[in-house]
Amino acid sequence: MRREKDAKRKAAPTSIALAGDSTPFASRRSALALSFERKAPMQLNYRQRSPAKPFPTPDIPSLSMKSALTALLLIILHCLPDGASAALFDKEIVFTEAEIQTAIDRNAPRQRRVGTLLAVTLREAPKIRLGIPEGRVGIAARMEIALPGNPPIPVEVTGNAGVRYDDQAKAFFLDSPVADSVESVALPREFQAQVRHAVTQVMAVYFRDKPVYVLREDGSAEERAARWLLRRIRIETGKVVATLSPF
Repeated sequence: MRREKDAKRKAAPTSIALAGDSTPFASRRSALALSFERKAPMQLNYRQRSPAKPFPTPDIPSLSMKSALTALLLIILHCLPDGASAALFDKEIVFTEAEIQTAIDRNAPRQRRVGTLLAVTLREAPKIRLGIPEGRVGIAARMEIALPGNPPIPVEVTGNAGVRYDDQAKAFFLDSPVADSVESVALPREFQAQVRHAVTQVMAVYFRDKPVYVLREDGSAEERAARWLLRRIRIETGKVVATLSPF
């Protein structure tokens, strides 16, 4: 009997039902697989990111040689201490007393009447001494002073002046000359102060528009460079020192 029951169980088709469901398990599995096949594939909606832009780099090959040298120069200047960058490129050139005196000798003498009383005549170009007094230009000149109704009186004049550079004229001028003394055996003492004032005026007019030295376009290489790069000057004994700088 038991063997007959086992044989019947093996011959019967397998059908496992879920609780409360009479559908065989195999049929439910087939239906589930078919439903997955009919469904559209799942779309994953990821947010698309734009590709990162590359970091801009300088176009070094396109830089000109001048730009590259300028950049290198700026880096060097930035690394130098204060004041050293300007001094690094400074160049000093010297104009001697003899050179300046030669330029002064080319100027013609000048006659000037002061008011209605005095006529002051510069008979020859004045002589200069650079650095005497210190930082100034010493001036020595021979003049003639004519008083009304009297013959000209020769006088010896000493004075001093500074030096200025006019960039438009490319020339050096004596600046603010002053007569320190006026001596003559024939000059009455009561006229000395008036004559000294008149001589100062004559010297100021004489040197105002007559340069003591001009930087020539056809001069030396240093003179041609000074026409464009001269920045400052100073007076030392026997010479004028000019500083050239591109800054």
